[in-house]
Amino acid sequence: MQQNEKLKKELQALREENASLKTELSEISLQPSEKKLHAKQALQTENNLRSFFEKIGLGVWEYAVDTTETSFSKAIRNLLKIKSKNGIIKLDVVLEKIHFQDVERVTEAYEKIITGESSIYECMYRVLRKNGQYTWVLSRGVPIFNSKAEIHKIIGCIEDLSHSKRYNVVKERLEFMQRIADALPIPVYYKDMNGRYIGFNEAFKEFVTSVGTKTPNIVGSTIKDIHSINNKSTGTELDEDEKAFLNGPEKYFEKNYTLTTSTGEKRFVINKKNILSDSQNNPKFLVGGILDITDHERAKAKGRIHQEQLLLADKMKSLGVLISGVAHEINNPNNFININAVLLQKMWEDFKPLFYDKMKNSPDFKLGNIPGNKLEESIDDLLFGIKDGSERIGKIIESLKAYIRNAPSDIKETFDLHDAIENVTFLLKNQMIKSTDKFTINRKIEKLPVKGVQQQIEQVIINVLQNACQALTSRKQSIEIETAIDKSGKLAIIKIIDDGTGIKSEHLNFITDPFFTTKRESGGTGLGLSISSSILEDHEGHFNFDSKIGKGTIVEIILPIVYAE
Repeated sequence: MQQNEKLKKELQALREENASLKTELSEISLQPSEKKLHAKQALQTENNLRSFFEKIGLGVWEYAVDTTETSFSKAIRNLLKIKSKNGIIKLDVVLEKIHFQDVERVTEAYEKIITGESSIYECMYRVLRKNGQYTWVLSRGVPIFNSKAEIHKIIGCIEDLSHSKRYNVVKERLEFMQRIADALPIPVYYKDMNGRYIGFNEAFKEFVTSVGTKTPNIVGSTIKDIHSINNKSTGTELDEDEKAFLNGPEKYFEKNYTLTTSTGEKRFVINKKNILSDSQNNPKFLVGGILDITDHERAKAKGRIHQEQLLLADKMKSLGVLISGVAHEINNPNNFININAVLLQKMWEDFKPLFYDKMKNSPDFKLGNIPGNKLEESIDDLLFGIKDGSERIGKIIESLKAYIRNAPSDIKETFDLHDAIENVTFLLKNQMIKSTDKFTINRKIEKLPVKGVQQQIEQVIINVLQNACQALTSRKQSIEIETAIDKSGKLAIIKIIDDGTGIKSEHLNFITDPFFTTKRESGGTGLGLSISSSILEDHEGHFNFDSKIGKGTIVEIILPIVYAE
C-alpha cells in the first residue's frame, strides 16, 4: 500500500510539472535562449515519465499525435508479438491487437486527452498476447506539449492486470454473470451497435452449431456469418431487419423465422431483441434471445392437418352419398343397355340367315345407308361397342364407389399395392391421356402385400400422380410408375418418376409442410402432400424425394411389406 501511494504521488508530481510547462508555454512568448531552456526541461520531464512508467508497468509506449505512430519497448512488443526494427508501429497494427469490443473505449479515452477533457490517459482493455489468448491490461499515459502548448506526444505504460486484485474481483463478477447466463436454457446473446457478437451463453453456442456456420469464432461475427451455410437467405433477411431496428426509434424487436439445421431439419424460432442504453440514454448494446417454438408449431400443424382430414372425411362422406345416388341412377339404365345389348346380339344371330338370303336376291341391299357387304361387320362392331361401353360404365362406377368408401382408419387389411395402383390409374386415365403420351407401369416384383386402408393409400398415389401431371409441360414428357422392394426385403417401394419442371432444392425440405405450396396462384392449398405424409406415417411409411430443376422429380412411397405367417 505504501509503495502504491508513493507511485501515485510521483505521478501527480509529474503531471503538475507537465501542466506547469504547458501553462508557461501558452502564456509567455519565449526568447531563443528561453526556448532551449524549456526544451531541456520538457526533455527532462519526458525522461522522468519514462523512468516512472518503467517502474509500474511491463514497458513504456509513446504515441506521436501528428504521425499516429506508436513506439513500444521490447517487453510490450514481446507481449503482443509485434515485430519492429526501430520499435515504431502504425496505429492500425496496434488496434488489431486490441479486442474489437474494447477499441471504442480506447479511442474515447484518447479523444478525452486530445480535447483537454482529461489530463491523463487511463483505459482498461484486452490485448491479444503471443499465445493467442486475450489478457486484461491497464494503460496509462501523460500528454507532452510542444512550444505552441499543443499535445504532440503521449507517453505511457501498460500494466498487466492478470494478478491484480481489482481485476480479479471484476473477473469473478463477470464469470458469475456468465455462469448465470449459461444456466439459461434459452439462447441469449449481446452485440455492439454495429451488429457484431460480443457475448453469448452456452445455449446460443449450441444453437449456432445446430444451424451450421463457417465462422470459427462467434465473437466478432455477424448474423449473416452465423447463417452463411444452411440459411443464407434467412440470414440476409435477419441482417436487414436488425439494421432497420438499430436505426429506428423502437427499443424492442420481435419476429418469427424459419431456419434449417445442418441435418436438414426445419426449426421455427422467435427472435427477440432489446437495445440497452448508458446513463446518458445513448444506445450501447443490443441484447437478444431466441425461443424455439418448433414443437408448438408442429402441434399446431398436426391440429390443422387433423382438422383438414376431418373436413376431407366429411366431404368424402357427402361425396360418397352423392356418388352412391348417381351410381344407382346410372346403373339402372346401364343394366337396360347391357341386357338389351345381349338380347340384340341373340336377335342378330337369329336374323343372319334371313340377311344372307336377302343379300343373294338383292345385291344392292342397304340398311341404314350401310351397304349389305359391310353390314354384318358393322352390326357386330356396334353390338360389341354397346356391350363394352356398358361394362366400362359399370367398372367406373364400382371404382368410384370403392374409392369413396369410408373405411374406418383403425380397421386395416392386407392388400396388394398393385391393386391400388390399378384402381388409381383407371380413375386418372383421362387426366393421364391429356398430360402425356408416355405413361408406363413397370412391375419389378409380382406382389407387394401391405397392411392398411387401401382407399387412403390410393389417395396418396392419386395426389403424387396429379402433381406429376401438373409438372409436365409437354405430352412428349413421360410419367412412369415403378414398383419394387428394398435390399432388406422389408419395404415396398412405389416410385413415381416424371420428366417435368422439377422442384427447387430449397423447397424439398418443406413440400410436406402444412400449407406450403408453390402453386397458390393456381389454387394450390399446400395440404395434398402434407395429408399424404400424415397418412403414410399412420401406415408406418414415408416419402423420399429427389428432384432437379428442368429434369424432373422422383417420388418414392415407402411402406412396410406384410408377409403371410
